[in-house]
Amino acid sequence: MSSYELNLAGFLNNLPAVLIYLLLIPIQASAEEVFFRGYLLQAFGRLTRNWLVLVVINGGLFALQHMVNPEVGAAGPVLAALNWVASGVFFTLLTLRSGSLDYAIGAHVINNIAAAVLVSYPDSAMGNVALVMSRELDAVFSLVTFVGAAVIGYVVLTRSTAKEIHSPVPRRAETA
Repeated sequence: MSSYELNLAGFLNNLPAVLIYLLLIPIQASAEEVFFRGYLLQAFGRLTRNWLVLVVINGGLFALQHMVNPEVGAAGPVLAALNWVASGVFFTLLTLRSGSLDYAIGAHVINNIAAAVLVSYPDSAMGNVALVMSRELDAVFSLVTFVGAAVIGYVVLTRSTAKEIHSPVPRRAETA
């Protein structure tokens, strides 16, 4: 298990970077969600209406795009990929269940801000600006905590939505 240290001096010294992260991360995460859960999910939804196939394809493509991040070197390609597949699967399930990008964008923004500004490690893609720093990336702990949080988040966020998973492609109106 990694050890964590409060990085108050580093956080305050990098406050301009923190503010820039807080401004730009929502734009970055929204752009990824529009591309992956908006365009790609609809495109693959035209080929299959099987939600499980859509979740696997979309989660895998989301992970593939992130495989150039420095976390791959710290965690190894398999654990890094599993972390991003889990994220992609979670965001895709939220999108299919709600029929909207809103929950996925919100969850993605929260995840990325937490990883950039709240808890990080020295060699991360976001640098040393986080309030709490770990000496090294513990990819197993990261995966387990993300999956646990995702399950809780999914239950909480979708408990009031429709009981069925929405198709990413609207059905055509039937003509008489």
